[in-house]
Amino acid sequence: MAKLILKAPYYRPGSRTETGSGRGGYTQYIATREGVEVPHRDGMVGYIGERPGSCGLFSDEGVPVVMTQVKEEADKHPGNIWTLIFSLQRGDAERLGYNTADAWRDLLRARRNDIAKEMHISPENLRWYAAFHNAETHPHVHMMVWSSNPAEPYLSRKGIENIKSVIAGDIFRDENLCVYKKQTEIRDDIRRYFRERMEEIAAEINAGTFIDSGFELKFKALAERIQKSKGKKVYGYLDKETKRMVDELVKHIADEPKISEMYDLWHKCRCEVFQNYTDAIPDKIPLEKNKEFKPLRNAVVNVANVYGKQPNAFSKTDQPVGKYSLKSCLWNLMYFASMTIRNQAQKYMPEQDESEDVDKELRREIKAKNDGELYFGY
Repeated sequence: MAKLILKAPYYRPGSRTETGSGRGGYTQYIATREGVEVPHRDGMVGYIGERPGSCGLFSDEGVPVVMTQVKEEADKHPGNIWTLIFSLQRGDAERLGYNTADAWRDLLRARRNDIAKEMHISPENLRWYAAFHNAETHPHVHMMVWSSNPAEPYLSRKGIENIKSVIAGDIFRDENLCVYKKQTEIRDDIRRYFRERMEEIAAEINAGTFIDSGFELKFKALAERIQKSKGKKVYGYLDKETKRMVDELVKHIADEPKISEMYDLWHKCRCEVFQNYTDAIPDKIPLEKNKEFKPLRNAVVNVANVYGKQPNAFSKTDQPVGKYSLKSCLWNLMYFASMTIRNQAQKYMPEQDESEDVDKELRREIKAKNDGELYFGY
């Protein structure tokens, strides 16, 4: 079950709640029911149900909360009013600090424009009031939302998921950062191991010791095709058929046990963040199709390009000298020399700040992918 639950019923003008109350009566109910917590106001300390009838409503900063006025506005509003209910388990609320009215008030104020956007309400037209109930097992907040322009509001399932994602991104921010850091480390390990494995395979092919003849033929065909292609020798500039050949080789190596195991761990981290707000776990994207692992494709292209440049790379009469062919010995010498120079040069390149990756991913998650794409990569 998702850690953050969001329910989003709405009431039309003149409709009644399950208890028979109108919208104004519902407003009074959430503001004064037992367990409501009054947030700090003007330096005064809040309290939890110590005085019967105390009003726990809050709204935007500077907006006065007068119960009679809010009830009247709710009853007379000519459009729909949504009653969003955000709920956490007690353990999560206590651990993350969302067990007080002040915490929820600050969060909803900070995200009011995000909620307005998902409900297709202009920020200046948004009207909302909320109250926090410190329930024993599931602390929760009721939020009434409407627009001064009755024609505006519309909330789809996608919008609900995006609101949940935004709110969960703030609540579980610190825990998500740890997950993103681990995911980044796994991603880097996959990239590094894949590149080393690709270079190892190329060396074995030239030494005549590689045992997978099917892969070898496909690799040599790719190398020859890359040599004939025009433009930059990078994946993004290749034609459709050449890209298909690259993807096929990436998939072959990705199916090896070590890389497959690491990618499973990467996907598990990806799912952890989704589980904060949804039960719909994202599908596991094949490694060769994952845009966040595009460097793997370029690793194949780079190695194939180096291979294709060697003298007689595609000759069918490579006569052996001792255990290895003369061509293989010379090419391996050239290949490892070029790779050594490249690897040494990389040591002096400025490293990417890991926090930039984390911040970038967190912004993606909080943004909630308004285009509908559920995505957690780097």
